[in-house]
Amino acid sequence: MKVNKSSKLASMRERFLLPDGVVYMNGNSLGPLSRDVRDRVNAVVASEWGEQLIRGWNSAGWYELPGRLGDKIGQLIGAKPGETTVCDSTSVNLFKAVSAAAGLRPDR
Repeated sequence: MKVNKSSKLASMRERFLLPDGVVYMNGNSLGPLSRDVRDRVNAVVASEWGEQLIRGWNSAGWYELPGRLGDKIGQLIGAKPGETTVCDSTSVNLFKAVSAAAGLRPDR
């Protein structure tokens, strides 16, 4: 399929890693890899993880990330700051809670 290079969105194509001549329209995947994302992931792996090791949880802000992302999602759904968090699925969180509770009372 020929790509229309005169389209207003044609310049956006350069932001993604796509083979020439490919029009990628799969809605059931992560989509094409963004060059910005690739660069950010490389930076996180090399610096925040590779150099900072466990300190990255604090110095890179990983520890606060569920709340920061939750606040951004909260703006979309009408929640106040601090009311939304990003975490595992409900099933995984229920398992964690029940496991922790069972560990508090191993005699039961």
